[in-house]
Amino acid sequence: MTHRPTPVSLTPMPLLAGVLIAGPLALACAAGNGAHNATGRAATGEITCELVKTEAAALMDTGPDRSLVFDPETGRDLRNYPPSPVVDFEHMRVNLRIDDMEIPEALATQTLQFTGIAESTSELSLDARLLEIHSVESAGRRVDFEHDGHELELTFIPPIARDETVEIETIYTILDPPYGLFWTTSSPAWPGRAPQIHTQGQPETNSYWFPCHDFPNDRLTTEFLVTVPGGYEVSSNGRLVGRTRAPVAAMTDGPAFYETFHWAQDDESSRTGNGDHPPYLVTLVVGQFDIVDVATGDVAMPVYVPPGRGPDVMRTYGNTEPMLHLYERLFDEPYPWARYAQLVVHNFGAGGMENTAASTMYDMAIHDEVARLDHDLDGLIAHELAHQWFGDLITCNSWEHIWLNEGFATYLESLWFEHRDGPDGYQADVLANFDSVISRDKPNAPVAQAMASKAYSHPWEVFRRAASPYPKGASVLHMLRRKLGDDTFFGALQLYVDRFKNRTVETDDLRKTLEEVSGLSLERFFDQWIERPGVPTIGMAVEHDTAAGVIRISAEQIQNIDADNPAFEVILPIIAIAQADDPTDRWGVATLRFDTRTASIELPADTMPAMILVDPDMHTLTALEITKDKDLWLTQLRAGPTLASRARAARALGHLDLEKSDADTLLATIQNELEHSVIREDAATALAEAGQRSHLLRAANAQVNDAYVRLSIADGLGTLAEGAGDSSTEAQILRRMLASDPAARVKAASAGALVKVAGDEALGTLLDALQLDSQDDRVRQGVLEALTEIASPEALEAAIALTEPGNYGRTRRRALQTVAALGSVDDTRALTVLGALLSESQLHVRTSIAEAIANLEDPRAIPLLEEAIARTRSKSDLQRLRRALDRINALEEESGDGTAPASGGS
Repeated sequence: MTHRPTPVSLTPMPLLAGVLIAGPLALACAAGNGAHNATGRAATGEITCELVKTEAAALMDTGPDRSLVFDPETGRDLRNYPPSPVVDFEHMRVNLRIDDMEIPEALATQTLQFTGIAESTSELSLDARLLEIHSVESAGRRVDFEHDGHELELTFIPPIARDETVEIETIYTILDPPYGLFWTTSSPAWPGRAPQIHTQGQPETNSYWFPCHDFPNDRLTTEFLVTVPGGYEVSSNGRLVGRTRAPVAAMTDGPAFYETFHWAQDDESSRTGNGDHPPYLVTLVVGQFDIVDVATGDVAMPVYVPPGRGPDVMRTYGNTEPMLHLYERLFDEPYPWARYAQLVVHNFGAGGMENTAASTMYDMAIHDEVARLDHDLDGLIAHELAHQWFGDLITCNSWEHIWLNEGFATYLESLWFEHRDGPDGYQADVLANFDSVISRDKPNAPVAQAMASKAYSHPWEVFRRAASPYPKGASVLHMLRRKLGDDTFFGALQLYVDRFKNRTVETDDLRKTLEEVSGLSLERFFDQWIERPGVPTIGMAVEHDTAAGVIRISAEQIQNIDADNPAFEVILPIIAIAQADDPTDRWGVATLRFDTRTASIELPADTMPAMILVDPDMHTLTALEITKDKDLWLTQLRAGPTLASRARAARALGHLDLEKSDADTLLATIQNELEHSVIREDAATALAEAGQRSHLLRAANAQVNDAYVRLSIADGLGTLAEGAGDSSTEAQILRRMLASDPAARVKAASAGALVKVAGDEALGTLLDALQLDSQDDRVRQGVLEALTEIASPEALEAAIALTEPGNYGRTRRRALQTVAALGSVDDTRALTVLGALLSESQLHVRTSIAEAIANLEDPRAIPLLEEAIARTRSKSDLQRLRRALDRINALEEESGDGTAPASGGS
């Protein structure tokens, strides 16, 4: 039966608004500028879900290649398939006791309930990484167990029968695990900061603190009774069933009382009738917090922040409830759970993590008044909230389908910005996604992997593909919205949610639902955008043939095309507009649709129209390199009917020879406060690329109100005046921006630009800037990156100081990378400092130190790495250390042949 969608009321969209033009939008043969906004903003320290999860992934094995698909030595297929749960896991109850928050150890008793599926089940394997297993028992049968430190192998006597429900009780100790459960004790480096615990289960690390089938293809309800010393709050999934106090004898050292928190993620915790979830979404946080509820309705929305930061909660998280109501309306599905908590924790490796009913946020995800002027966290907040439907209520069945989680959550950010800021807000966010994909995802199968592929060396690998499940997944959904229309698209997603809630899904589940509602065959679409890598690059020429009375547009797919990477199917609407001041006066409308190398189209035209727009409401994720008359680009910049069309024009102008009047147009765009910041940024970049020094200096001296625009100006000054010297006007302006700009991201960009302009003479200014505190510690991180260009003892010592405990984790990571880059200044000093950090437990340091030491290329690191390998307990840490050791050993072997230096810095 055909499903008829319920019409969805959305923000009205003006003519042509709603789809974006993106990519290297310059002349044919010009180097594209497509990733400008995506990479530029990420480089300023923007903390997003994608950024930090891909950071984590990058620390695992190398990127996908043929070896991940096929082992030529053995002939083995190396692709990953979901493991069989063997039984149906139904409920987990864990009693966890923490006697002392300063000692990273906890005693736990787990009761795991499951039902047999097969005719007879005598053996069951559970993931149980680095747990100390004391006993496993089950009423009415014997349970033998073996534990190798990673897998808990159970043997049941007698076997479990089909449909028989069994409970097993496992008693174990958690001993300071390297992943999964992170224990941050107090430290003199952080005076007054109380101990804290948080967990991070994605992708397969919750088995570091409880035995489980640690894979997303099974769901169960969970329950935690956590006993902690008095004075601490405990948060987990679902609802707080109760909290009880137990006094301690007066003669006993330690707390005056213990408190037990009872949390349950079960059917009573669900607003949709089923509270189960996959193991990786289980969360536990223990600490001392200010707690502020930002809700006015029936869903509690507590935000847990460091003590003293409660007054900043509404400023940062105040839009959570409107976001929730938007998503409920768009997908015709109430928020799934009884509570939605957001918790800001120490030493968090991700930006945010969408645990069921309780998202964890990174250390500095709370803004004061100054930080709020620079940026807001709505994108991150909207992303993690969106996961409560797409990721938690509906979960990818295996990691190859992670785009069904991350792509949806990323796209729902765009939908929030559409609601909050209108069409330009939506287009700007989708434009950034398109830019990101175009800059990274190349059609190079079979070496490159598709967005949905079973080829990966570690589960994190799927998060960091060039065909990223974040921006590419969101881009796919955007294209589907344009292809199907709003009512059909959102109606199909409503059916998808209704049909698959509380279940796991694969890509075909979404495709078939969309086909059912739309009546379209979407196999080719899904194969092209999801099952193969790459995006098309189209070279286009727009010419007016006066004699023939036509506008002739020719196109050619110029990306790699071969048997593994055939030409894409490309759909490009063409619109000619007669008068710039009237975008409704369309001269001609046509569609260029082709799946071959070349194609062309003609529009009747006795005279050249004011604008010729190629796919202004982008139906296709395509890098367009268009050659056409400069006057057409200038008109399009001034009057293009979509943000995307104006962005294309600004980017194209940067690759042309500009007259003064042309540069005046770009400068006017930068100064136009009614224009979106993305267009103004691109105009600043275009001035720099076109070598328009005087106009860029005028922009720098103007009172530009937008931080991102000022950032682009700073970047442009660094590019345009590279090597101009310390006395140049550009250096003076950049010093002023570094010292006094109110935005931390602008200061950080100014540091990088200043070192390009002034070189070593920037050292004193940069060292002074290291004293500046800022949101997310952006300024210090930007300065540390700039210092890598100044090989001096002072720069090295400044970086060494910031590797020490007491500094923000991401700053410490950037500092140790700078130490490695400056190793040639004093290789012994650099190696001594980095070698000492091999025993560091802080997450950002521990996951980066091996690569930093390898970058020193110093054979004296070999025994240090070997010692670290001998004591490490984590397979992931072990992989990093071995890679670093292999790199240095390989250099030693080359050195023996006289092809590499025997020692020294980088």
